[in-house]
Amino acid sequence: MILLHGFGRSGSTWQHILPYLQNYQLVVVDIPGYGHSRFIGQWRFREVTLLLETWLHKLKIQPVTLIGHSLGGGIAIHLAALTPERIQRLILVNAVGMPLQIDLPTLLYRSLLSSLQNVKKNNRVDFIIDITRSKPHFLWKSLLEVINIDLRAELAGITIPTLIIWGERDLLIPLSDGHALRDSLSHAFFASLPDSGHRPHFTEPEKFSRLVVEFSNSN
Repeated sequence: MILLHGFGRSGSTWQHILPYLQNYQLVVVDIPGYGHSRFIGQWRFREVTLLLETWLHKLKIQPVTLIGHSLGGGIAIHLAALTPERIQRLILVNAVGMPLQIDLPTLLYRSLLSSLQNVKKNNRVDFIIDITRSKPHFLWKSLLEVINIDLRAELAGITIPTLIIWGERDLLIPLSDGHALRDSLSHAFFASLPDSGHRPHFTEPEKFSRLVVEFSNSN
C-alpha cells in the first residue's frame, strides 16, 4: 500500500492507522515539497504527479493499493489514469478531483475550520510542525491548484476497483462532493463515517482501517 497525504501535511498524518495495517507492506510518502521531501522548481500538480509516476516505476514492485487523502487523493486519481497497470486498487479519502466551485477566501476559511475540527492539542502541534516544513510558496501554489483542480477527464477513464471513504462532517470538502466523485466512478464503492470530518483516518482510525482491509481482501 502506498499512502499519499493531503495539503499542508506529511506522511506522519497516517500514523494512527499504521497499527491496524501491520499485515501489509506500507510505503508512506512525503509528497514532493512537503514534509522531508525536497523539491526544486514551481509546484504544479500534474508535474509533481509525473515525478511520483517515475518513482513508482523505479520501485519495480507488484501492482499496489494506492491510498490518497485530499490533495493526495487528487494525485492518486491522476496516477491511476496515467499508469493503471501499476495500481491494483484505489482508495480515495475526502479527495479533491471535482471542481470545488468556491473562491480562495472561502477555501482558506474552510481549511482553517477543518484543521481545528476534532483534533487534540498534541495533534495540532503535529500539524503546525508539518506545515512549517514546507516552503510557503509551495503551499500557496498547491492551494491554488486545489481550488482549480478538475480531474473529471481522468476519472472517466479509470476502471481500477475503487473505494471512496468520506467523513460526513467534512468542513473543507462537503459530502455532496464525495457523492459527485462516486457518480464519476460508477464502479466505485462508497463508505462514509458519520462522526468524522476531513480526516477520517485521523479521527476514526480503527473504523477507517477496517474499511481499507475489507476492500483490500475483497474479490
